[in-house]
Amino acid sequence: MGDDPSILAPVQPPHAVTMTAGLPPSEITPVSRISLALSGLMVSLPFLNFHHSLPLPTFYTEWAAFALGTAALLALALARGKQTGLPLLSLGLIGLMLVLLIQVALGMVAYPERSLLGALYALWAALLVWLGAHLRERCGLERLGLVLQVSVAFGGFLVAITGFLLHYQIDWLGVRLVSGDGSDGMFGSLAQRNHFANYLGCALASVVFLFGRRRLNLPLATLLAVPLVLGLVLSISRSAWIYVLLVSISACWTFWLGDRGRLKPLVVFALGMLILFAGLNVVVVQSPWFAGVGAQTPTLGGRWVQTLASDSTQLGVQLRIYFLKQAWAMFAGHPLLGVGFGEFAWNLLEHGAGFDGSQSAMTSHAHNALLDLLAETGLLGALCVLVPLALWLGSVSWSKPDLDTGWILTLIAIQAAHSMVEYPLWHANFLGLTALLLGAAPQPLVALRLSRFRQGALGLVLAAGIAALSMVFSDYRNFERWTRQAEGSQRRHEPLSEEQLKDFADQRATSLFAGYYDLLASELLVLGREDLDAKLGLNTYALRFAPIPDAVFRQAVLLCLKGDHERAGRALSRLATMYPDTLHDHLRRLEQMAHDDPAQFAAFAAEAKRAYGLGAR
Repeated sequence: MGDDPSILAPVQPPHAVTMTAGLPPSEITPVSRISLALSGLMVSLPFLNFHHSLPLPTFYTEWAAFALGTAALLALALARGKQTGLPLLSLGLIGLMLVLLIQVALGMVAYPERSLLGALYALWAALLVWLGAHLRERCGLERLGLVLQVSVAFGGFLVAITGFLLHYQIDWLGVRLVSGDGSDGMFGSLAQRNHFANYLGCALASVVFLFGRRRLNLPLATLLAVPLVLGLVLSISRSAWIYVLLVSISACWTFWLGDRGRLKPLVVFALGMLILFAGLNVVVVQSPWFAGVGAQTPTLGGRWVQTLASDSTQLGVQLRIYFLKQAWAMFAGHPLLGVGFGEFAWNLLEHGAGFDGSQSAMTSHAHNALLDLLAETGLLGALCVLVPLALWLGSVSWSKPDLDTGWILTLIAIQAAHSMVEYPLWHANFLGLTALLLGAAPQPLVALRLSRFRQGALGLVLAAGIAALSMVFSDYRNFERWTRQAEGSQRRHEPLSEEQLKDFADQRATSLFAGYYDLLASELLVLGREDLDAKLGLNTYALRFAPIPDAVFRQAVLLCLKGDHERAGRALSRLATMYPDTLHDHLRRLEQMAHDDPAQFAAFAAEAKRAYGLGAR
């Protein structure tokens, strides 16, 4: 194929990419088959990872998703014949990646490494959207949907089983790495109940639509669905109600506007699961057997009552509204490019208004994907996602839904609903699943004319991605080792040796986890005048990465030692405003420091006591 000066050609209409649904198996290449299998593994296997430990509990889950997704992307580089057009959403995500890199170039972020990771996430998602479109053309939408549905359905079933094993502390093999007493809901191998409910909701949708397309008989569908429904109930995640309702609404929509005679089993089974879900909420209240070992398991109904009547839950709702307002204020102050990727928490610490004087008002995220994009990347970053997404929604055949499109929209709706209150798409396992589905749906594509040189360049990009996976894995293992050494040093009250400090600095200099290294190093600081400027510089940077209360307190003390009492007082004021629930303990600590070294800290402690009091709890 010739090297055309432009790789972008006119946009193809949606119908041009939906004609391969019935592609004969003989025409599917081995590369496409392997990529399809790897895609199925990507949307299931990482969710079964049990290893969640500090310093980054989700690292191995996300790394596995990245590895499988990147391996599946090789189908794009090895494709023969006419290349699949590029989805508009892929272009938008590449635009978002460029916005993050522009922020780095303009010095808007303290840690370029974090922005680089964000850019890699955006690029990976863009390529997965493209892969979804590629596999739809090369394998057919029906076959692609079937593989992904089976993978998510059985992956979710196994995740639900891990939930029961952990909830009831069944430890047959002695390898239980995630545990709990059931008091905070079932969470399974995902170690977080809302993520657990999200994936089980996706799995339930997959079982329902597999039954609707007659790929599962009633006994097998019921066997798979019942543990999923019970797991959703025992997760006590309020979002579970939304997910089950979304599955039922999507099934009814597909039935009402589709072939009603053929799709009647779909809607009957979906409504049956909704009734079962509601009924199990009642049963769990009456049966103590469902409670985890040594725990009193609340129910979803109880949690919704708490939402309406409990002071603590109403406080949680007020906090979320407060975060949304703060995010909007950041966007209003920096409308074009936002405050910078990952800079939400720092800006909240610096400029956030107090909440109620008793509760912590800090968070690293707006708890709303849209407002977080606006706050951190501004209008440019948000439009890179919103405009292609609106065009994607406009290309959906809302009046004539088929089973595959109905299933895809259900899972996208689940991710969208979850993203309105948390950030599942900041996790590679959920991001990979969502990106692949967005590409799989029929949509307009921008035609590509790729020369051998450009296709080779794409192969080099993917090869670089595979190499990066290896380096990041090694990088994180080194960081884990250093975390253990630092914790051991703190427990023994021993400083690190000169050799250890040099190795620490060398590792930090080349690591994508530089912010975590700095935060760890700031925890080891001795609050004295020795190397005061270096200590203050380190803690200042660590604050930009993660403004935890101990780091804010250290900043106030170090500024006091430097003689900058005005800035020290402001740091303590921000601690009192944003972390009022920790102020008492920090004032006690400051009082003890003044007792041990009155020349250094007596005046500062006295001023803090006059400003905030000490009192007893």
